[in-house]
Amino acid sequence: MQDVWVNEEQLLNKNSSIGGAQNGLTAAQLTAVNDYVRERLKVTKANWLAQQEKLTEIGREADKLRAQLAQYQGEQHRPTSEIVVEIDAPVEVAATFTLNYFVSDAGWTPAYDLRAKSTSTPIELLMKAQVINNTGEDWTKVDLALSSGNPTLGGNMPMLSAWVLQQPYMLETISGGRKKYRSRMDDEKAMAPAVAYGWSNGDGQRAEDTEALLEVANTVVYNTTTIEFSIDAPFSVPADGLAHTVAVKTHTVPAIYKHFVTPKLDKDAFLYARTTGWEDLNLLPGTANVFFEGTYVGQSYLNLQQTKDTLDVSLGRDKGVVVERVRRKSTNDKAVIGGKRTNTVGFDISVRNTKGSAIDIEVRDQHPLSPQSEIEVKLIESPDAIVNEQTGQLTWNITVEPKATKKLGFSYSVKHPKDMPVMLE
Repeated sequence: MQDVWVNEEQLLNKNSSIGGAQNGLTAAQLTAVNDYVRERLKVTKANWLAQQEKLTEIGREADKLRAQLAQYQGEQHRPTSEIVVEIDAPVEVAATFTLNYFVSDAGWTPAYDLRAKSTSTPIELLMKAQVINNTGEDWTKVDLALSSGNPTLGGNMPMLSAWVLQQPYMLETISGGRKKYRSRMDDEKAMAPAVAYGWSNGDGQRAEDTEALLEVANTVVYNTTTIEFSIDAPFSVPADGLAHTVAVKTHTVPAIYKHFVTPKLDKDAFLYARTTGWEDLNLLPGTANVFFEGTYVGQSYLNLQQTKDTLDVSLGRDKGVVVERVRRKSTNDKAVIGGKRTNTVGFDISVRNTKGSAIDIEVRDQHPLSPQSEIEVKLIESPDAIVNEQTGQLTWNITVEPKATKKLGFSYSVKHPKDMPVMLE
């Protein structure tokens, strides 16, 4: 239809020159011709545009169909299964059957949201589950239960067989003058196929072919119980292989908040929440999104496979605590006595709390240790600090009131031969 209207427009343009050069037209005739051509051109243009709108709409529909076709072609072939049930009934009876079956390509991983409104309130812990369904069958409004058990591991305890160490009997020299021991097992391997003996490390290699180990590498540790979480509301999980988040349970966890700072390495103070009694919450290890004072501060990991009864959760950097570490100029003395030089170095640390509540903070620093007997290191002053003589770490545990500043400091001396340069910090 667009071609029809284009042809009529071309015909009108070709015949717009009327009467010839020698034959004049009256004004009335010329006006009538122009009016006719104008009206027909308006009709041809309008109809061409109408067809163009139809083409545009058809193009949109075609793009949608192409996208759907590409999606269908890109999907993997969904497997189909058949269950055959043989029923033996002595008498005719109406019965209802429920089939329970196990499929692979489905699972879940725990995840958490940790929210702390302030350092005076408990932590709100939301346990979530990232559920993946890649079975080929959509789960639509199902009663979902999540278990910490793994049915693919099996329930039989592994058994140890006798482990006999092989003694080397031949010494051969290899490149570089190094020596290598050979055993009877090495020669037997060259002459005959391997015979199963003892335990295997899982990749076909026998235990005797490896170096002596203190423990069996493929030993599996089984938990005596599993934890199951039931989702109260029906939940749908399409079989798309993507992780779908479902909320499992919310806990309110009492916590003690404490700041930590190591100004020698980083002047920012890090806030940690310490909680006990987490064993009673039936939690599993997983990543955690951490929110503090309504702001997302980062991602952490709840490592629950530990023997400690206290769980430490990092709440990130707290910009409300300002820490400065300045070297003392007045104590930077250098004295040479008896061929040895003594340097005295000191640092002042100030901790300012700009927040509206008091904070408990642990400040960590260190003094150097002597690498050899010719160099003597002496800690001169470290008021109220806990000193670790083995590592040289200095620790202050202080409380800083709101809008207040506390000052700490320490100094040490280093005596060394004057011809032996030493880096003092």
